[in-house]
Amino acid sequence: MIGNIEKRVRAGRNLRTMRILLGAAAFVIPPHASLRKLSALVFEGRMLIEYHANRPEAAENLFVLYMRKRQLTFWGISTYIARVVEPGQARRLTEILDDPRLSPGAAALLRAASVRQQEGMNRPAETDDPDQLRYHERLAEDGLAFMQAEPDYLDLTLALSTALSAEACDREDIFAGAIRHLIAQLGDIEKDKALAREHMGDVVTAKLSLFDLDGAQHFLSSPGVSGTTMAQKRTVELRSIVDETAGYHHVIRRAHEDILARAAGTQAPVNALPVILLPAAAFRRNKIDYPGFRSDIRFVLSGIVKALDKHGISYSVRSRLRTHGVLNLPTPFFAYHTVSDTDFGLHFKETDRPSLFSFDRRGYAGWSKISAMTLSELHSADVSPQAARDFFELEKQRVIGGNLSKYRQADVSDVEELPEKFIFVALQLIGDAVSQLAYLNLFEMLDEVIHTAETQGLSVVVKRHPLCTTPEVSHYLGELVSKSTVRQVYSSIHAIIPKAEAVCVINSGVGAEALLHERPVFVFGRADYMAGCFVCKEPGDFSAQFVPGKSRLSPDELRTFWYLLRNSYAVDLRDRDRATTEIETRVIGHLKAIQADDPNVSIKH
Repeated sequence: MIGNIEKRVRAGRNLRTMRILLGAAAFVIPPHASLRKLSALVFEGRMLIEYHANRPEAAENLFVLYMRKRQLTFWGISTYIARVVEPGQARRLTEILDDPRLSPGAAALLRAASVRQQEGMNRPAETDDPDQLRYHERLAEDGLAFMQAEPDYLDLTLALSTALSAEACDREDIFAGAIRHLIAQLGDIEKDKALAREHMGDVVTAKLSLFDLDGAQHFLSSPGVSGTTMAQKRTVELRSIVDETAGYHHVIRRAHEDILARAAGTQAPVNALPVILLPAAAFRRNKIDYPGFRSDIRFVLSGIVKALDKHGISYSVRSRLRTHGVLNLPTPFFAYHTVSDTDFGLHFKETDRPSLFSFDRRGYAGWSKISAMTLSELHSADVSPQAARDFFELEKQRVIGGNLSKYRQADVSDVEELPEKFIFVALQLIGDAVSQLAYLNLFEMLDEVIHTAETQGLSVVVKRHPLCTTPEVSHYLGELVSKSTVRQVYSSIHAIIPKAEAVCVINSGVGAEALLHERPVFVFGRADYMAGCFVCKEPGDFSAQFVPGKSRLSPDELRTFWYLLRNSYAVDLRDRDRATTEIETRVIGHLKAIQADDPNVSIKH
């Protein structure tokens, strides 16, 4: 519910109507404990509307009214601090702190925020912090403080999100406290049939995040839970996970033991053995996933384990809750959705294409080693020109002919009217991990393209990221569209790209897809496919390099690069048998390369 409300609020849709409807809902919901979650969702929706409308005073008044009637959620408190207290907009903070109805958790967080404000320490946590480490540390500290102040407040998602933030900023002390709290709350819920039914989904998610497959199965089969519609649905999902991971249950159990050791503060230091960092992402789910996405992650993990076991290579196992982050271990390791400053890791991650995963010693996207390599460094001379041409044509037939992309596209035949000559700009999510790799932000990129297009007599066509709800982007695009400076479109990228004079992106996967269309591509950030593109690092670079219809590579060079990008850098998981063999080659090749780089590294059998 809150996700749909947030999406509409951020898009600026029907705010007055929503304000009235949610206000009415808040008035009629009785203060029963069973309706706490619904009441909190309505409150959070009303607060979102006021924040979006830049009405901090109205938001604060709602905060006070809710605080006097019901227990505040962590989200409600932390967002009030970030949107009202920290910017210096709070007018009733003293009144709130003096109110005896204020819950202990809220009091702890608000007093800390008040102290920071008095000491001038309330600058936004994200400033000059590309990895948002200070932001995550604040969330982790506040989350743990809230849980310690209100140990009986049941919220499994708070404990889990606190642990995720703690892991992001390398605060193992907070991580341990959050996991201990999570385990304690799981125990309390499982003892109470009513609570077990109420929190069923969160319990299963928490147990899977703790790599406790056995515990999740036991919970779903327990009296009072089994037989319910949700339990039956989650049991089917869990059986699928159990079946897909049958070959490495021993690894999952070791990850579970590791996370318990982290919670107890007894995790053993990294030794000389290669390390598998088992990602909780393999057992989570998200509504934006492409079908089979989590199965693909689990399949890659099975391939890594199978390769090590087949060759008799000893390894250790560590747990990892979050995705993205810098990992620099002193020994060979295998990790999902991570990056490194050294070559010890083999990092794997989905690419812009479903079931196509990259494997790289430095990371993914613009962090990867391939992103900094030229065609000659990629050994393009070793690729058969005919093989490259054949592969390129097959890719075009499958991707362009099948209207494939990372996100669902409109039908190619359902295309809006486009200008005769235009530059296509594909936007992406602000705050996405790869946005850290931008040379220019999306607003600066658009300004550059618009300026150059005007001098060339060209139009600018813009497609927003399908998941973007950022108000700043909405306002910026709204102004440009209202002035007819750009045309915003919603058609399939495969209907837009072939008609464009050029395609401009920060480092979106749309840029790679544009290469397959053989259109000139300009990247304004680091990308794994940038060897095939013009690179714009400074204002003026685009206008200096742009010539309508001119590409960076020749047709033969493009086909060779595409072959390397999709075969040397990535593995196609659709053919499971072939992919298993290829993953084994990558794993063993990675270990041999490390030994070649450093003869002192010993791989134990």
